[in-house]
Amino acid sequence: MISCKNRDAGSIFFRGKVNETAPVVMGPPYDGSEINAVLTQLAKSRDFVFPHSDHSGKVIEVGSNDAGTIIEPGDAFIIHPNSIIRTGFIRTCDCVPTLGFIDGHSFGIHSSNITEFGCNSPNNDFAPISQKVLRRITELSGCDLDQCEIHIGPCIAGLQSNGCSCYSYTETQDQPDGTRLINLIQKHYPEVDLEGLFFRDDAHGKICFHWGALFVELFKSLGVPEKNIHTELNYCTQCNDGWWSRRRESVSPSNLSWITKL
Repeated sequence: MISCKNRDAGSIFFRGKVNETAPVVMGPPYDGSEINAVLTQLAKSRDFVFPHSDHSGKVIEVGSNDAGTIIEPGDAFIIHPNSIIRTGFIRTCDCVPTLGFIDGHSFGIHSSNITEFGCNSPNNDFAPISQKVLRRITELSGCDLDQCEIHIGPCIAGLQSNGCSCYSYTETQDQPDGTRLINLIQKHYPEVDLEGLFFRDDAHGKICFHWGALFVELFKSLGVPEKNIHTELNYCTQCNDGWWSRRRESVSPSNLSWITKL
């Protein structure tokens, strides 16, 4: 395991598939009792929150009246300072896990092209999940985002990917999926300059995205200082064997990320 800690909270990303400390065996089909046992072992507590990432964009908020295990559909959590629940988990394969804290509030986000940009979403009221979470924690804490610290975990085409083309969209005259995604990013994050965050592979009819670098720019555009955005573990899940990738293994367990308030 690799741990990144500070005076307010500890954020830990599990690296690898199985070890004696954290036997991560999660993945479809869901087995509620098995997941509960694994997470309890990792959290060393029966009081934790785990949204099991259904791409709904739901944010689970945990306050003073909540205790015990909370496992339910969703893609993000916020833990209030006065909650007995101190640990939150995010489960991903190639999507982006983000953990963070501000003034005693902890949060975790599961970001995908669906939850962050509304790809194929019929919801006219769609809002990017990172925007929803960061807006809410500033309301709760009364702090500006220049006091927010975040850690971005392993994802497809992460920063530490040597410029890979692992996250690509078909881009042909008949199927301009890459252009559609670019338009969605610009719609929801108009302040982000996409120059250098994608490239065209015309020989294969693709547009490839530097996904990890894009998310750094998204958080900066929302007001999080670059010095507060930690990317040491933002590896490409497909390029690096130490992480699970749904693109590399058709059926696989998951990368597990969690944050525990000290």
